[in-house]
This record gives sequence, structure tokens and C-alpha cells, in this order.
Amino acid sequence: MRYCVVGNIIDKRVDQDGQVRYGTSAFCGGTKVYLCGRNRDPLWEEIGVIGLSRSKRLVFKAVPQECIVNLRVQKVFQPSVLEILDNPEFQYCCWGGTEADRKHAEHFVKAWNSVSRDSRESFSVYTDDYKRMLEGEIEYILFYDAGKWQLNRQSCDCDSVLIKFKNRDKLIQLSSHFEHFNIFAAADYDAAAYCWKFTPPENISSKFVSAQYENGAPIALKFSCGDRYLFFGADEYNIVVLLTQYDNFREDNTPLPEYDDAVLTLTRVVLPSK
Repeated sequence: MRYCVVGNIIDKRVDQDGQVRYGTSAFCGGTKVYLCGRNRDPLWEEIGVIGLSRSKRLVFKAVPQECIVNLRVQKVFQPSVLEILDNPEFQYCCWGGTEADRKHAEHFVKAWNSVSRDSRESFSVYTDDYKRMLEGEIEYILFYDAGKWQLNRQSCDCDSVLIKFKNRDKLIQLSSHFEHFNIFAAADYDAAAYCWKFTPPENISSKFVSAQYENGAPIALKFSCGDRYLFFGADEYNIVVLLTQYDNFREDNTPLPEYDDAVLTLTRVVLPSK
């Protein structure tokens, strides 16, 4: 058994040329599809799904995101679907069978349903718009519980983080896909899932400084944190957060001392009792 985000192919739509289309080229309208997009970027035009094709074969296809409606979380028991989901090719794209996977899938659906594509604040890898989203002083950072791993005193590995900037209501979510960042405003989030918190020391300013890029997309972000640096690095499917007194963006051959007295201290958020 696995948890999965499922949806239906839209019955009728108007394409960019003004033509009325029924379903998609691969699927009839109303077809139930299983999403393979755990780390989906809200700016991608398409997302991978599994469903019965027009020829009644179970296939994996990429479809336009706006063609999927009625998202919800379901348990999957169908052997033919599980056989595809269990393929190593999809292990980081789909959800598993744990309680943490269920919560992550529910959060995915909330985020999808709560913000339309037209109003979603997000960034394009071809512009510098994301810099505007990272402006200001960091108030605190929330870490997603599932997949969080304290690597050492200075660093932590996690699935995603939420950054709260001072004097701004919306939190900015960072997640990683194929070693590049997804950066967008989180309209809603699961407080129980993002239950680990880092707060810069009082009277310490923590601001965005610069980024490193690959093929036009940011792969690492650097923030100041007083006399230290706070780095976010995009791994293949997760994020590494590092607090250090050394500038890892320097491209010279200056050796780094063996001891770093910076400490990335995470505290568990205590939610109010209901």
C-alpha cells in the first residue's frame, strides 16, 4: 500500500489556440490519474501522471498541470499501479505508505488547491524574480520533519524549509528537484509537519547575499547571519542547510580551518493543544 495524490483529467478545456479540447492527447476526460510529482515546481507546465490511456493501457505521461482537477489523497492497493510506483525511477517522485507520507501528500493537495497558477508568487529560472522573494531579514526558518537529519553541529539535511521574513505575512518555501531550487510563496502549510525551527540570535541581521547557478537556475543560496553565513544547497531531492563562519562561495584556494564554532541549533515547535 502507498499513499498517493490522485486527480481527474479535465473533461473539456480551451487550448492556447482557442480550440476546444476534450481531455488530453493521452487521456479521456474524467480519467483518474496518479500524480508523480512529490517535488513539483509550481512553474512547470506539465506534471507526470499514471493512468489508463485512451487505448485502455496503464501508462505514464506528462500532462499540462491545468488539465488535472479534483485532487485528493488516496491509499493505493492496485498491484499494476504499485508496480509502476515501486520502480526505482519513481522512488523520489511519489509518496510511500507511512504517516509522514500521508501528511506530506495532504499538504501537497492543500498547496495545489489553495493558490491558482495566475496568482501564485513563484520564480522563473530565466529571471531574477526570486531575489525579490528573498529580500528582507530572516525572522525564523521551519524545517520539514520527514527526512530531516542533523548531519553535524553546523548542518542539517531535510526535504524542504519555510523561511519567514520580518514584516511579511507569507512564508517562502524552498525545496529541491534534480539539484535545483524550487522557490515559491507558501499560501498554506502543515504546522505539524514543519515542526523544527531555527531562529537567528537576537540583534543579528540575516539577509540574502548571493546565489550560485547552473544552467540559469540557482543551486545554492547564501545569506549573512551576523559574522557568519547561512547556506542552502540543493541536493538531488533534498536541501542541505549550513551555518558556518566560512564563506563557501569563495573560489580561491584559501584552506578552511578544521574547527568551526558555528552551531545550527534546531528546536522543536510546540503546537498549542486543541
